[in-house]
Amino acid sequence: LVGRDGKKLSESSDRYVDISHSIRRGNWKFGAGLSMIETNDEVLGVRNSDSQTAPHVSVAYEPEHGPKVELRFGAADAQSQIVDDNLAARAKTKQLQLSVDVSDYVRDELNRPDAKLKLEYRYDFSNGGDNAGNGPRERDGGHALLVTFSTPLN
Repeated sequence: LVGRDGKKLSESSDRYVDISHSIRRGNWKFGAGLSMIETNDEVLGVRNSDSQTAPHVSVAYEPEHGPKVELRFGAADAQSQIVDDNLAARAKTKQLQLSVDVSDYVRDELNRPDAKLKLEYRYDFSNGGDNAGNGPRERDGGHALLVTFSTPLN
């Protein structure tokens, strides 16, 4: 961001990496991972750098045909954490995610082999415990319901 006098007012760069590993046993998949986030900001000449790591575990049932269900606990993935300005608080956030991928059904109904539909519920335990003065406290955490649909236009 540049001011009227041509001086730089702010600059920001963020990097994130998600590393995960899973083991499959039949239709079951068990996983664990680590999100690493690094931010570098400069506002009015004041530089701020921070980095955090945040773990997660998951279990999924993924049959060859039919809905695929995954339950994940731990930190949100790094890409969704980076949106929040308070990196340290987000990396410590614990989140419960339940997702159901019904893409097989959608592909059959729409006769589109590349169609995808995923429903996801997230419960964020972010402010249930230690708030450390980092803003308002939510009584019941945060709830989110996400629907992801995609298909090629051609």
